[in-house]
Formats: sequence, C-alpha cells, structure tokens
Amino acid sequence: MCTWSWEEAVRSFEWDGRDSAGNVAVDGKYRYQLVSKDAAGNGFSYISPIFEIETEKKAVRLTVGDRAFSPNGDGVKDVQTIKAEVVSPEKVKEYVLQIVAQDGPAALSAVRTWKGETPRSVYEWK
Repeated sequence: MCTWSWEEAVRSFEWDGRDSAGNVAVDGKYRYQLVSKDAAGNGFSYISPIFEIETEKKAVRLTVGDRAFSPNGDGVKDVQTIKAEVVSPEKVKEYVLQIVAQDGPAALSAVRTWKGETPRSVYEWK
C-alpha cells in the first residue's frame, strides 16, 4: 500500500489515504505497522487496531409531491409528501431533514424537523 522509512529518528507524518502511486485507497479496513531496529540490532514491531476508509458519498435524493399545499383541514392538498431515496441507507448513522422558512417572521428558521438514525422513504408534513 504505502511505505515510509527513516534513518535515525522517526519524523511525524500524516497519511492522506493514498497509495504509493498517489491513488486514493479503496474503501475497506486497514491497519498500519511500525517496525524499527536500533544500532545494536534490537527490534520493535507494532500493528495498529483496524481502521476503516470510507469515501462513498451518502447521497440522498428528495422529491416533493406538490410545489404547494394547504394544511387547512378541508381535505384538499392538506398533506405534503416528501420521498427520500438514500443510496446507502445502511451507512447513514443519523439524519436531520428540515423544512426551513424562506420569508416572513420565521425566515431561515426550521418550521418542521425530522431526526433519526434510519432514514424513512416517505415523510408527511401535515
């Protein structure tokens, strides 16, 4: 994958998630290993706990039933339906879906919020 070596003291370094050829490492589980030897030939080796690289985007596509609705209880367009299509729902740890006012006294404030760990496929705003 990627190798660094030093003569004398070890310098600090950061791994950018790329292999020796500069390619982004594929998603998966990894470990790092540190091996050293002093001038007298004494050796040391350390293998890290497993860590995971996950570059997949957690894309969500939202579609709205109607561009406008009228939640006044008359039975006509009283409910707005929002459908959510999540590319990889098993990888979503938590979500927040908010309806944010665009004007008036509540401008830029959330007027309806849904939160949770597992996204639903349909939300209804009544």
